[in-house]
Amino acid sequence: MQKIPNYLDDPAQMLFWEVDEFLILCVFFGVGIVAGQLTAMVVFALVLVRVYRKVRDRRPNGFLVHMVYWHTGLGAKTENPGSLVLPFIRRVF
Repeated sequence: MQKIPNYLDDPAQMLFWEVDEFLILCVFFGVGIVAGQLTAMVVFALVLVRVYRKVRDRRPNGFLVHMVYWHTGLGAKTENPGSLVLPFIRRVF
């Protein structure tokens, strides 16, 4: 059972899921409509959300944003803003 947020800084929720979980459901719902396999995709999405929730709960807040930035560079600027490390420059110490 999903808990109701108690504080202002709790993640935003849509229906029973947090926003990132809801986006997974929406993507697979759309893919299911296009592919003509709506039931299978919704079931797969619910299983994926459950697995994602278990992984996310064991990690610190915002790990998905950090992972997307580190592996894809989304949100990176062309010039180094100072305190932000460019994800495309890998340093081995």
